Amino acid sequence: MTLGANYNYRSKATFYILSPRLPEEARNGLIQDGFGLLDARVTFDFASAPISVSVFGQNLADEEYIVSAQSFGAPISYVSAFSGIPRTCGVSLRYNY
Repeated sequence: MTLGANYNYRSKATFYILSPRLPEEARNGLIQDGFGLLDARVTFDFASAPISVSVFGQNLADEEYIVSAQSFGAPISYVSAFSGIPRTCGVSLRYNY
C-alpha cells in the first residue's frame, strides 16, 4: 500500500483586464484571492498479479477558484470567468505488462 498527498498553494492573481475603464464591480470578478488545493491517493499493489488499484481525491476541501478570466470593455462591460474543478473522487486500475 502506498499513501500520497499533495498540497498546492496559489497566491492572489489578477486576470487580464482589456478595458481600463471597466466598472469596479466588474474588476472584482477578475481577482482571485490566494487558495490551496489538497489532493490524496492510496494505491494498493497486488504481489500475485501485475495490477494496482488506486483511490484518489482532488480538491478535497472543495475550494472554489478561478483558473481563467477576461473582461470585455465598453459598450459591453462583460466579465467571463472559468472555475476550477470541484472536489473529485475516483478509483483507477492499472495493469503493468
